[in-house]
Amino acid sequence: MPALRPARAFLKAFQERIKARINGDNPVLAREAMHTLPRLAQAAAEIDAAHSVLMQSVRQYCFAPATEFGDLDRVKCRRDTSFAAQLCRRAVNDLFESSGGSSLFESSDMQRLWRDANAASAHHGLMWDIRGTEFARVLMGLPAAEQGPVTTYAQAGHTTPPDLSQVGVKLQQVAAASSGGSAQGADPIQRQGSTS
Repeated sequence: MPALRPARAFLKAFQERIKARINGDNPVLAREAMHTLPRLAQAAAEIDAAHSVLMQSVRQYCFAPATEFGDLDRVKCRRDTSFAAQLCRRAVNDLFESSGGSSLFESSDMQRLWRDANAASAHHGLMWDIRGTEFARVLMGLPAAEQGPVTTYAQAGHTTPPDLSQVGVKLQQVAAASSGGSAQGADPIQRQGSTS
């Protein structure tokens, strides 16, 4: 998940900055830096929690065929990925607020890492309002707000084709066959498997 790496890098950069201030010659900066330690601890816990949520999903979903999972499993996986991304974003933003004005300089790694974490978490597929709603809808017995072509393909009683780029073609053929029309040409999935 792309938000995890810049979040970890931001945490490390923030930690180094605070450590330098605590160990520095300026007692005022050292004292002020001590007040940011609870934020540092919380951000570290949030980033670790995001990693744990992602690893749980990897163990549960990545080593079995997609056909073994129902709608609730699918939306839970997407929910967890979104939740982890938003945890990373929140951790970075909390630390950035305590980083001081010099973090805003274009030459600052912290500014770049803050921007990277926020950009990664802003991806449509990681937006909490979308994934949280989708999960809650399925939990309430409603259909997910969106269903992709692979889900629709599987619901039509087919196994996932070896070439996912052919899903749309196959769906058109299934739709044409179910409406009494005839699909043009041979089945691209079978044709692909029979070439030598």
